[in-house]
Amino acid sequence: MKEIKTINRRFLFTFTSFILYIGGVVAAIWYMYQSELDGNIQFLIFFLLLLVTLFVTSVFRAKLDSIINISYLIKIKENAGEPLPIKRLKTKEFLQTYLVSNDFIMFSSDADHFLYYRAKKDHIKKMLRGYILEIVVYINNEDSEFYLSIVDEQVQKIQDMLRKDKKKVEKLLITQIKTIKELDDKTKQYIKEIVFIRSQTGIISTINVGLHYDSNKAVLLYSDTYSPSLYYKYQVEEIKNLV
Repeated sequence: MKEIKTINRRFLFTFTSFILYIGGVVAAIWYMYQSELDGNIQFLIFFLLLLVTLFVTSVFRAKLDSIINISYLIKIKENAGEPLPIKRLKTKEFLQTYLVSNDFIMFSSDADHFLYYRAKKDHIKKMLRGYILEIVVYINNEDSEFYLSIVDEQVQKIQDMLRKDKKKVEKLLITQIKTIKELDDKTKQYIKEIVFIRSQTGIISTINVGLHYDSNKAVLLYSDTYSPSLYYKYQVEEIKNLV
């Protein structure tokens, strides 16, 4: 609750600052036109104010988007669900069989990981629909972190490939899975490092899933009671179906 109050104050401060800036610009323009300044000078001042306002607006917008995206993650953490029982995902071979049977395509496989993807027309958005790109990564090494630099490169290659096929990706949903030996604080922190970003260009969501076979639990940071987006809810349901 304390984190939510803090982020709400940051949002209010940023939004109020922007409103005050716009009010100052309007007051400056009104004062300028009430003065006896030469018309050319007035135009120059107005043009400069316009350029500065465009820059300031972009900065404030980026700041507000960042604050909103942080608030999503805070609310997910504050409404976190319990670990899921592992009913189906007993082996990585099952995972591969499940993915192929659900129209996923293998993009890469090596000693460290394998990656499958599925691109399909957005079934949630009703108008001007793009594509949802779903990525499932399985990390073979239990000692590795969830984030592998090569995965970023491979996701970019998939997006480039789809772009060439005239498939515009607006929603990117990444699920990263690995077996974990023990649920220590370090591992829990890795699992909690999820991503949910909503912007003008689309949505990026990453959820980490730790398979702890000793307790027969799949550990992930998710929420059943709060969802920042229908796409997030869809991704969580897909993980439940898999596990």
